[in-house]
Amino acid sequence: MPTLDSVRDLVRPRPAGPGSARGPVRGRAAALAALITAVAVCAGDAVARQFPFGRHARGINDLGAQFVPFHAHLWDLLHGTAHGGLLLNWQSGYGAASLPDLGTYVTSPFALLVAFFPRDRIDLAVYVITVLKMAAAGAAMAAVLPRLTRGAAGPGLPLGAPAGRDLRDAPGAAGPLPGAPWWAAALLGATYALCGWSVVEASYNPMWLDGLIAFPLLCLVGEWARTARRPVLGPLVVALAWVANFYTAYMATLGAALVLVLRLLLERETTGGQRLRAVVRAGWRVALGVALSAPVLLPVYLGTKHAYPGSTAVFSPSPWTDVFARAMPGTYSFLSPAVFIGAGALLLVAALAFDRTVPARVRAGWVGLVVAVAVSLQWRPTSLAWHAFAIPNGSPYRETFVLAGVVVVAAWTGLAHGRPGVRPVLYGTGLTAFGTDAAGIDPSSLGVALAVNTAVIVAAQFLVLRIVERRRRTRVIALVGLVWAFAWLVAGYAGLAHAGQAVATVAFVSTYGLFGLGEALLSPTVAPLVSDLAPGSMVGQYNSAFALVKQLALAVGPAVGAPMAAGLHAPYIATFVLFSLAVTVLALRLGRRLTPAQERPALAVPSRVVAQHLPEQAAAPVPVPERVG
Repeated sequence: MPTLDSVRDLVRPRPAGPGSARGPVRGRAAALAALITAVAVCAGDAVARQFPFGRHARGINDLGAQFVPFHAHLWDLLHGTAHGGLLLNWQSGYGAASLPDLGTYVTSPFALLVAFFPRDRIDLAVYVITVLKMAAAGAAMAAVLPRLTRGAAGPGLPLGAPAGRDLRDAPGAAGPLPGAPWWAAALLGATYALCGWSVVEASYNPMWLDGLIAFPLLCLVGEWARTARRPVLGPLVVALAWVANFYTAYMATLGAALVLVLRLLLERETTGGQRLRAVVRAGWRVALGVALSAPVLLPVYLGTKHAYPGSTAVFSPSPWTDVFARAMPGTYSFLSPAVFIGAGALLLVAALAFDRTVPARVRAGWVGLVVAVAVSLQWRPTSLAWHAFAIPNGSPYRETFVLAGVVVVAAWTGLAHGRPGVRPVLYGTGLTAFGTDAAGIDPSSLGVALAVNTAVIVAAQFLVLRIVERRRRTRVIALVGLVWAFAWLVAGYAGLAHAGQAVATVAFVSTYGLFGLGEALLSPTVAPLVSDLAPGSMVGQYNSAFALVKQLALAVGPAVGAPMAAGLHAPYIATFVLFSLAVTVLALRLGRRLTPAQERPALAVPSRVVAQHLPEQAAAPVPVPERVG
């Protein structure tokens, strides 16, 4: 139970000491994260010429039909011009209860800002509120991340300490470690705030953004419960989150609970009894906070109960190919999760899996949690649990922001143990992992290999175009398969022959050069072939599918290849040699099915995609006849 000393501790100034500078550091991180987020959102809308920076409107679907009108009604209530009050709204039919609607849409503290805008600029007010919520989410995550890694390199905090005790200077409570600078927290905070779920879905459902803010704050409440601190402030934070938007706050609470449980399990010197007491402390703080929000939650619950039964939705998981595709920026699908998050965070999580400076249990725990949350999006029982056991009519992946938050926390955990070295980062790319682990290549030589790869591509493209334009496309593709198979054999020699580091380095750099040559041959061949194979009305769809396959390969390849490259050296090389030879076989079989125009367009009809060298006098536009067959 809270004591008088613990309550007094909430308001008593703390003496200056070693931890007194942490507040300004966290403040700088939060401010920078908020600034990056706000500038990025506004700049993107300005480039797209979207309201309020251009002529393209935002007020479509739910945003224009629900959120803007409800904020307008809130404006009327705040200025005393509404037809009705908090209990009854006379503007809806013959009168309707106001509290359920208000509690669902506009009980966020940010919604009150609408009062400072003119009545005819409610749409601008909603846009400003949306940007501020996203910025606040980035600031909250940046401020909370350093708190979530206290004790990461030490024995852990004493979980059984009495409430109110200042544990910031306890052993293991050293705040951000040297490998986790404050600006990294700012960048990861902005990465979280600008995740695909936030930009693509929640920006047009601004009430959901309160859950984006709630997740890091509820993680902080869990940290307070873990260390027996802030027994009064914790429930107040929970109540604020649930009042702002109970729906996404429920999802954020589940995500924060997973983070807390994992942190407790990773504490080596913590006993089972201490873990249980920490869970109990967290549980009663959440229960008390939810109880404090009952004046808002109860009317919403009763109003929702009267709205049932409604139309029934059945959860159908999106294909995993679509899920991996949504990890790329600029993708959209209503029925698949917007799992995009900055490449930097994903790379840090991938590096964490191979960073031997981080304890194995920490690596396994955080990478496992990321994978488990990602899988839970696709499994019907866990999807039901995320959505309060009611599949929504609409987007079925409204909990995706929790995955983004877990990814960011995992990335920060890796940084808290020190910046990852070159080898763990490169292990995410498979071949470089093989080069450093099996062949013993110095990491500095990898830069030379990448430079050779780029130079070959740049130099070869001018010669290759003249060579391939009069050759059969499938024969060129088959040649690429042979070149890459030979490149993998050279890589295998570098790693498995034990011929010395100098020979291995030359062979490994040559491998990258051969890959560059194959890429130079493939680029002007495959894309035009895809376009020529497409029916006239479906060229765009074919090219989009082709681009999707390439992006999926970039996402799936490192995930599959890196573990093999790190431990299964011979099977790794054999697998890719076989895949390369399969490219040759399939290309030759494809050649038997193509028409002469598709196989050798330079000798027949022009291709839809310019992939051939034309003399200057012959460069006049030529009508493209319809493809036959």
